[in-house]
Amino acid sequence: MARLEEALAEARAELASADELLNNAHVMVSRVDAQGRITFVSPSVRKILGYEPSELVGQLAHSFIEPSEQPARLEGFAKGVKEGVAPTVVSRARRKDGSYLWMENRTDVLRDAHGAVVGFQSSSHDVSAQQEAKEALARAEQNFETFVREMPVPALVHHKTNVLFINSASSDVFGWTDANAVGRNVIELVAPSDRAYIGNRLKRSVQDLAGVATREHHVLHADGTHVAVEVTVVPVLFRGLPCTLAVYRDLREKK
Repeated sequence: MARLEEALAEARAELASADELLNNAHVMVSRVDAQGRITFVSPSVRKILGYEPSELVGQLAHSFIEPSEQPARLEGFAKGVKEGVAPTVVSRARRKDGSYLWMENRTDVLRDAHGAVVGFQSSSHDVSAQQEAKEALARAEQNFETFVREMPVPALVHHKTNVLFINSASSDVFGWTDANAVGRNVIELVAPSDRAYIGNRLKRSVQDLAGVATREHHVLHADGTHVAVEVTVVPVLFRGLPCTLAVYRDLREKK
């Protein structure tokens, strides 16, 4: 009897959890069959997408995805049916008013008693704010990259010690190019006699060194000659990575 009561209690808890999920205004639960037709949508679709559940049942789920994303989603759906996989995806869903919002879809595979895939169940929620923030950050990073590229003085960006980007002035002054600089250890661009000094600086936090110019030292021109410089560094976020922007002052100008 005690085991039965425990089982009933667990069943009630599961039902309560399922009911809470289905009625959560911020999460939309939906099911599709193996042909991609919607068989169920939770009432929360009214608030999230503006449809009545009855308007969606029987429709092809992919027809509500932004058109440019449909081919990839259809390919993923076919793979899911064939292999029984259901990755989490983010895509734009069409609201009843014609606008689109970004939805994150966490999906489980539904199988019959023989293990065959018969459909999928998804829990979806609006991630438009997060996606718009990512896009704004990407635009800011692109603007920063353009700014650095067009700086009138040599500059490069490195992550730890790996050179990720050099600007046009670096090519003009030092002969550096993507081919001979990007991907290299930044210390390799320094004259051998000064590598110990720069190597010790690289071990320190860039926050501690921000805005403080190095002493005069030499970097290697692409033609093998040495160029006297001072370098000022600042921490930056570049291509999603914490990086260092190094700005060079060519000291040949004052000699």
